[in-house]
Amino acid sequence: EAAKWYRKAAEQGHAQAQFNLGVALRTGQGVIKNEAEAAKWLRNAAEKGDEKAQFALGVVLMYGQGVAKDEAEAAKWCRKAAEQGNAGAQFNLGVVLMHGQGVAKDEAEAAKWCRKATEQGHAVRFVSTWHVARSGLESLYSVYCFVLLLYDHVCMACTCG
Repeated sequence: EAAKWYRKAAEQGHAQAQFNLGVALRTGQGVIKNEAEAAKWLRNAAEKGDEKAQFALGVVLMYGQGVAKDEAEAAKWCRKAAEQGNAGAQFNLGVVLMHGQGVAKDEAEAAKWCRKATEQGHAVRFVSTWHVARSGLESLYSVYCFVLLLYDHVCMACTCG
């Protein structure tokens, strides 16, 4: 029932409804799953400046979910969301910068974005703190590398910030 109302509002140009409809279509929550249509609605909301949609669109593009895989475009949208303060996008931007996915590899910039996410209480904060305590590492870069190793084993397709 919610998806029906999201669609009505989305069709009228409401960015939050476009984002919500995109997420519902992406996950099949209350509607038949349709990744291509999900990507369309996420893009509409992202282009209106919705930071959650920008982050979600970045993930969709990074993995080619309903659209052609495009790491450069994914990094662009992730950066837009990160610059608006989305902690998940900040961390993902750090990941793509660390690996050079769609952008030039830049470890210093990667560490900067990881730090921003951590300062907002992103889940990586607990892991970083735990690892420093356990290993005695003091370098953010060392902690960040550890987190990336752990993060590679966790689903990166989360749409929430």
